[in-house]
Amino acid sequence: MPSDFKLSFYDSFKLICAKGDDNSVDWAALSSIPCYATAYLNTWHVGQCVAVLAASLIYSGVHPDLIHVIGFSLGAHIAGFSGAHINRTIGIPFRRITDPPLCSHILAGIYFSETIRNLTRFVGVECNNRQSFILGHCNKNRKAIMGEYTELR
Repeated sequence: MPSDFKLSFYDSFKLICAKGDDNSVDWAALSSIPCYATAYLNTWHVGQCVAVLAASLIYSGVHPDLIHVIGFSLGAHIAGFSGAHINRTIGIPFRRITDPPLCSHILAGIYFSETIRNLTRFVGVECNNRQSFILGHCNKNRKAIMGEYTELR
């Protein structure tokens, strides 16, 4: 992995933590290369730990709607496992789990961090193809906002 990517990707986590009372889970010891299969299998265990952390926060008075779980790549599996576990054990689902879209495995974390740094929203428009978009045929189509400040339904 190029060092400039690694810095940019970790910068996104710094930005998230700079916003306020945030926690991050470093599972590097359980996800080391070269054994992808082992890393994948460990996502379930890390998901259980994240669920225990979230339950502890909830029982300590943190409102569940304030918990936003962000997972990228294998971390998205962790987010899903933790959400399923906490919902199954205490009956409270996470209100928000985010997996940055994988337009590129390298760029997903960078794009997501940009949505934190830049309050201008990233808007996607439903469109059949690029040419229709360029010609303005999709201007009235459904829109979706990407990133940290996405409105919840």
